[in-house]
Amino acid sequence: MQPVTLHNRTYQISLPVGLAYKLSSQDNVDWFAGASVQPTYVFGGNAHIISSDLKSYISDPSSISTWNLNLGFETYMNFKLGAYQLQVGPQVRYQVYSTYRKNVALIEKPYAVGLKLGLSKGF
Repeated sequence: MQPVTLHNRTYQISLPVGLAYKLSSQDNVDWFAGASVQPTYVFGGNAHIISSDLKSYISDPSSISTWNLNLGFETYMNFKLGAYQLQVGPQVRYQVYSTYRKNVALIEKPYAVGLKLGLSKGF
């Protein structure tokens, strides 16, 4: 039997609500720390559930929960470049609830680590 690679995916939209606090400021550089709460709606995806003997699987998109909650934490540097501002820094996002409905027992790693990169222009 050949190995099979499965990819579980979800499509999500969230509305982050958060706060940022300026830790320090010098010339055209500011340092911030922030946190957010992100209610999340899951509107589709793939879910493959593997049997306990690891020999078979089923595809069951209905096992994906519709709602979730994420918490975000970040620190970033804000560089003022004329009319523009560049934000760069690490972010950690933690998923509070399981991706799957309660009747599915899967072990997840409910966190993501990333890099925030933003460019904004004032009017």
